[in-house]
Amino acid sequence: MMVRALLRFLAVSPFLAAVTSTFGYAGSLLVILSGNEPKLAEDLQRHPEAWAGGLLALPAALLIAHWYRPDRGRRLPWGRLAARAAVLFAGATGGEVVAWAYGLPLYSAAGLAVLVPLYVTGLCVAGWGMLNPHRHRSLLPGAALLLAGSVTAVVLLDKGSAPALFAYYAALAAGVLLLLALCRLAWVRRLVGLAPLPAPAPDLPPAYRRGRWPQPGEIWWAEVPFTDVADSKDRPVLVYRLLPDHVEVLRSTSQDRLDRPDHILLPTAGWDRRATHDSCLDLRLRQLPPGNFRRYAGPCPPGVWAEVGSRALGYAAVPRQAHPGTDAGPPRAGRGHG
Repeated sequence: MMVRALLRFLAVSPFLAAVTSTFGYAGSLLVILSGNEPKLAEDLQRHPEAWAGGLLALPAALLIAHWYRPDRGRRLPWGRLAARAAVLFAGATGGEVVAWAYGLPLYSAAGLAVLVPLYVTGLCVAGWGMLNPHRHRSLLPGAALLLAGSVTAVVLLDKGSAPALFAYYAALAAGVLLLLALCRLAWVRRLVGLAPLPAPAPDLPPAYRRGRWPQPGEIWWAEVPFTDVADSKDRPVLVYRLLPDHVEVLRSTSQDRLDRPDHILLPTAGWDRRATHDSCLDLRLRQLPPGNFRRYAGPCPPGVWAEVGSRALGYAAVPRQAHPGTDAGPPRAGRGHG
């Protein structure tokens, strides 16, 4: 998997080099504004397009963060997208400035000005991949191995050389990943007073392992068993929590049940464009196996998710099964979710 990811990154590296060159422009502008590089200031007068390149650095960071989101079948929440873009922009632009202060001939050696932000972008993309929830078990050993290798390279390489600087960058990225990996450990979270992270289910289907896994706060279409008959139906559910062997969800219904205290309004505009009216969300928890999830629908409206978080949720009745020890029957045909 790591080899395939590396090959894909190398395949798009020419495009990435063109996009990440904006980070080089932004770093050059920072150096010029510091007043310590008169030659760059003269070059800027001859090439005013560098200002446009520098201004495009932030949109380029957002584009790369969006492209390398964990699951391309759905949008990354704006908060996480902005955080990833900010880290990428600061790392690539700052890496260019540090390389200049380090004494590397960035603007006289052909290609080196583009290589620094491209290398930092590769580190960010690799780090995002290691932080994906379905790879949580490999994060700690992977970060420790990367840190050990980069520190060894720093010790062995000649100080002041470009490879040594790149090894410093890798060591910094590995140190951040190692810190994040430690923050995911249950005993560390208990020590600092944080709630433990729910563990992904070990028996997830292949689509879940590839990255299309349900997450809390998302609406998915899933096969939901009935509680009164031995049957099930494909209907939208709100993912509430992931547990080792099942997923806790809240069922949606198209019927108007707002007169009941255990139902709230669920707007459909953000996740079901074909719906003609809003739905109601049943606040009684249900448990579904991971294999029951069919497809991602969209994000839960923030107001609804806040309302769910403020309620004390109980469990619905246990679904009736077709035969003892077997799962419920196949979903009914049709798209309605009454």
